[in-house]
Amino acid sequence: MADALVGRRPVTGVQIVTLVGGLHNASRGTNTFEVSERWGQYFAAPVRTLHAPVYVQNETTSLALANDPGIQQALELARKASIVVYSLGAMNEETTMFQLGYLAPEQKRFLSEKGAVADIGCRWIDRNGITIELPSSINPISISLADFKNIPTRLAVVGGEIKHEAVHAALRGGFMTDLVTDERTAEYLLSTV
Repeated sequence: MADALVGRRPVTGVQIVTLVGGLHNASRGTNTFEVSERWGQYFAAPVRTLHAPVYVQNETTSLALANDPGIQQALELARKASIVVYSLGAMNEETTMFQLGYLAPEQKRFLSEKGAVADIGCRWIDRNGITIELPSSINPISISLADFKNIPTRLAVVGGEIKHEAVHAALRGGFMTDLVTDERTAEYLLSTV
């Protein structure tokens, strides 16, 4: 979506804040730092990035990062957002988190056994949209899903067949107020009601 933001459309009183830490080995267009910078340029708005990894495997490291003043401030800004624009991850080897190797085989197995179908802000939900309690080896640097649901406008931009179940789960869980998707995903969702 960031690639579609061509030119500039300045908006006053706006600040761009990343929702999750960065993907240190991501390709162009998928790294949170790059995407937020593109949004900031388009809207001529200041950008507050979350300078941390997207996941850490150690709880102690996670707690230490969460107590860092800069990270605390960025997460608090994210919690107070009036709108979040995001995409969903899916429990599929073709999705970004799997392609980049952020989850070890035992972590994937754990998520699969718990019925995970989608990730929102690197936190996982099952097919009914219920948050999955993560093991101590998966520590996202992001806001909680409860905090996420408190953001008034939650615009999901997601599509593709591999994400059908993820989109349906996010809708069931009340994680989106608005959706931009493709025709086939829309047809799939309409067939489930």
